[in-house]
Amino acid sequence: HTLTAALVGLQTAEHAVKKNNSALANAMIARTKESVQQGLDNVRSSIHLLRENMEDDKTKFNLITLIDNTVAQTNINITYNIDSSFPDLPPIIELTIYRALQEGLTNGIKHGASTFFIFELHYNTDSQLIEFNLTDNGNSTSPIVFGFGLSAMTERVHDIGGELKIEKINNHGVSLSITIPFNSTQHVG
Repeated sequence: HTLTAALVGLQTAEHAVKKNNSALANAMIARTKESVQQGLDNVRSSIHLLRENMEDDKTKFNLITLIDNTVAQTNINITYNIDSSFPDLPPIIELTIYRALQEGLTNGIKHGASTFFIFELHYNTDSQLIEFNLTDNGNSTSPIVFGFGLSAMTERVHDIGGELKIEKINNHGVSLSITIPFNSTQHVG
């Protein structure tokens, strides 16, 4: 995700250089440098997620940080609703959720020219399912192609017993839904 934003920033800077607009080029280079630094910080956070079972507040914090960074770098709008009483999750499930949100946002921006997203993450105690939903308002007229990112996301979700569904919404967006079975009583302590 960060690399996509950095690439767009560098392309803008390159175009500004060709137009002899050094002020814009310098501004975009500075913004891109900051974006790459944030990306490096995100990679470090991801590695940390793999190493220890983080508390639910940290998981929510990481997701909100990803959302806030995306909004700051792209000027798109993202509304979200993340359960405040989310159970403690194993690192592999936390990473799967984080990467799915990251990939969903990146694809919506890059391939769908989306300007608005709605993200919801809930734990349904009755069905014992983690429910992840991300919708956007992008251009969904072209077919959804499972490249490296979507294929990796699908594999990660299936590896933890989950299901992934991607649907077009009447040529005005895409919906990414993931359900992951999780029995919180078996994973305590």
